[in-house]
Amino acid sequence: MQYLNWESLHISLMWVHDGPLAEEHRNRSFEGALGAAWLLRKGTLKFTFKADEYHVRACQWVFPPSSSGWVEFSDDAELLSIRFIVCWPDGTALFAPPACLIVDADEYPELETAGRELAHLARTTLGDRHTRMRDGHSTLEDHLNLRQYFYRWLIQYSRVMRKLGVVPRISGGSDDRLPRALQFMEEYAQSNIREADIARHVSLSVSQLNRLFSRRFGMSPKALMDSRRMQRAKHELEYSQAPIKTIAYSLGFASLPHFSRWFSRRAGCSPSQYRMSLKSARDKSSQVGRPRK
Repeated sequence: MQYLNWESLHISLMWVHDGPLAEEHRNRSFEGALGAAWLLRKGTLKFTFKADEYHVRACQWVFPPSSSGWVEFSDDAELLSIRFIVCWPDGTALFAPPACLIVDADEYPELETAGRELAHLARTTLGDRHTRMRDGHSTLEDHLNLRQYFYRWLIQYSRVMRKLGVVPRISGGSDDRLPRALQFMEEYAQSNIREADIARHVSLSVSQLNRLFSRRFGMSPKALMDSRRMQRAKHELEYSQAPIKTIAYSLGFASLPHFSRWFSRRAGCSPSQYRMSLKSARDKSSQVGRPRK
């Protein structure tokens, strides 16, 4: 059963950057939806999360919490930044630091070594302009090699989290039918599977399957699939420069109009409007600086 739990994890490297920060990234809002690990190589950094402020100096790792906040880097800041997703099919993050964690880099040299190797490989494989994984072009072998180096870094990250008291969160409880159902849903996320297909896979009736999901997640399998699909759609629109039609097909939609209607009903705007609003918000935040309290 434990093997099935780990197998259902959704693991993805979103981007990695190692070097000076562009001016538009020095003072901006921070969205904590993704996993993040930053090693400040040079300069200073101030985090503001709700009423709490954190001050970071060079040669320190920062592991932000999942909440949103504001970051202010000094003009000379240089950073190793790794953003990633490691979560269960229901969206529960495997690691969720309860607060902003700051540690000296020399306490965890393996984490820095693995991070620098990953950043170097990404830069040589995808080019300097492509810090986001989905923006670059690579061969299958390059992709698998990047994934291997990312896993090496993730092993070190997991060890650091454990040493800092952040234990992995196990999703699914003691009923092994739930992780099996979640794994099946993850494997066929790009297909139009039905609740009946999921129920048959775990030897349950549809009504029993719905009760199992309702107790754990407060929603049906169909609603959970929709929620996860929407989360992925938003991630793709925000963190990828892929055409919206390509995103639609990758999510299992037969056509762009079908995806647009589905997205608009749930988000209140079209996929293109959603992408444009994010770009506008980033441009605005880089121009006006930190908002007043």
